[in-house]
Amino acid sequence: MKPLLKNLKAYLFVPRWHLSRFQFNLFSILFLSIGLIGGTYLTLLKVFPNVFAINDTTQIWTFDAGHATDYTTASTIMTVDANGAHPTGGVDGANEITNSSFTANNNSWTLTALQSATNTPAGWVVVPGNSNFVATGSAFLAMKYEAKCANSATPTVGLTSPADTSYEVYRDDGTATAANNCTAANGRVVTSLASGYPITYLYQTEAATRCATVTVGGAAAHLITNDEWMTIANDAEQQAGNWTGAAVGSGYLFAGHNDNTPAKARVASTTDTGNYRCAYTDASPGTEAPSACPTKTALGESGLVGNQVRVLTLSNGQPIWDIV
Repeated sequence: MKPLLKNLKAYLFVPRWHLSRFQFNLFSILFLSIGLIGGTYLTLLKVFPNVFAINDTTQIWTFDAGHATDYTTASTIMTVDANGAHPTGGVDGANEITNSSFTANNNSWTLTALQSATNTPAGWVVVPGNSNFVATGSAFLAMKYEAKCANSATPTVGLTSPADTSYEVYRDDGTATAANNCTAANGRVVTSLASGYPITYLYQTEAATRCATVTVGGAAAHLITNDEWMTIANDAEQQAGNWTGAAVGSGYLFAGHNDNTPAKARVASTTDTGNYRCAYTDASPGTEAPSACPTKTALGESGLVGNQVRVLTLSNGQPIWDIV
């Protein structure tokens, strides 16, 4: 029995091999290298992607009713529904406006924006409202120039025929000569331009009909009313720059082409400043910018130098031609 136990002890506990220091160090280096390589691999595989998100894939964000709960939005200003994500107030919420003056037609909101000269439609000016004449005191648009006629195909070029060449005016002729009428039937449109002869030879009722064919800012125009005319006149007379004496009440308001030299209507200039304000008021044939604005000398007015300015400037800085 003792030999058996002795052999078993020797088998279990007596070392069978021995490592030299060199071998031990070699094994240590091997196990450390395996650990370092394995740790580095796991770090690159698991840790870095989670920190730096280098394993991101393309994500598609869907904005519709079915995904509305996937997003946090301010419900008072943003809605996510079957039409996508948009401001509240319907699909066109981005363009929603509130203005009690335009409850029936929100297109009219543009008139406020037109107070800026950069937004005013070409050939028109915004006239500041005056409740003494128009009850609402609302601003309104008025033609910057006398009404002209143009071909529908070239609406920015004023016509000089058919004309009364003696006075250089466009002869519309109303019901007298239908072929002359400035109407769509004749391929023509009424417009506000510096070029071309002013429309004449028609009755007030015919003028009203012509004006009603003009559309600006999405609405039909109309022949100017007395209240609108007085609003313009009242505004203009309160501007010092419109007086011959450069102060309100000093001298008199510029009177435009008032000396009948030449005895013709005058086309306007596209420049509203300097001597261009007196365009073509000097003796025939006239120039667009006379060296000096002409002076009417009759009735003791010779001291009012340069009194034939054709442009009056409104309180909002916008110029209007030939209103005088």
